[in-house]
Amino acid sequence: MERVSQNQVGNFKHQPGSRFNCSSIALSIRRFTGLFIIVAAASLPLLLTACGSNTPTPAQPKISPTVTGTLAASTGPVSPAVTVDTAPPLPPAEIISRASAVFSSLQSYYLVLDIRTGRPQVKGLEVRQAEGFLQAPDRYDVKIQVALLVVEFKIPVVGRDGQQHMRGDNGGWSASTAEEKLDLPAFFNPQSGVGPTLAKVRDPLYLGTVTLSGRPMLHLQGGLTGKDIEGLTLHKLGSRDVTVEGWFDPETFRLTQLSLKETGPNGAYWIYNFSKFNEPVNIQIPGK
Repeated sequence: MERVSQNQVGNFKHQPGSRFNCSSIALSIRRFTGLFIIVAAASLPLLLTACGSNTPTPAQPKISPTVTGTLAASTGPVSPAVTVDTAPPLPPAEIISRASAVFSSLQSYYLVLDIRTGRPQVKGLEVRQAEGFLQAPDRYDVKIQVALLVVEFKIPVVGRDGQQHMRGDNGGWSASTAEEKLDLPAFFNPQSGVGPTLAKVRDPLYLGTVTLSGRPMLHLQGGLTGKDIEGLTLHKLGSRDVTVEGWFDPETFRLTQLSLKETGPNGAYWIYNFSKFNEPVNIQIPGK
């Protein structure tokens, strides 16, 4: 399903021609039930073994991983290829400083925001992901992935000049309410945007050179206060400090991936991927 209308976001009542209906929910439930059956079937051998099955279980070979150097605890994604250097190419604070300046100078980029835990709610819908182009100072053309119970769908959203419009399931666009607006322009804020926030990272630690998408990236870890991340989390987080990790291009010092993980139990975990830096984009409000 691609999109719900503004009325559906507000009250979820069925609208004529709406694709958000009981058939969609029934289909999702059937898929969920099928998944449950598959998982149960896969678990049956384990249950038989636990209950004293007479069939012997073959011994599994032990695998001893090879570790080079020492890695600090990482909250970010695990890469299959990791090279741990004995020393960083520059002091960690210098890498962060250069990356902050580089990112602050960007005029546009493609963002994929994956909210693993600590997902915000907008009118009863759970926001799980945002993906699309952002352009300085306040333009964005993204798709927001939201969920209601077991149903997931994407809502196209376009914003510029202080306005935001959302596309309905009938293909029409409507102005967003204040509650529905996404503060994505905050990513370019000269005090609290991505670049300035990088400059606030405390006690940066170099973790090594990690291969991401076939390219080597400098992997660093540090800390930020809850107040520092309010702008980058759409003002949904900020009550706790976070562990921050960044992956930087060693040639350009561009930040390509960022993760924020709240300290303490059940902390929120948000991952940001950045690409297509300074590519030409033309973001306009539909129908304007």
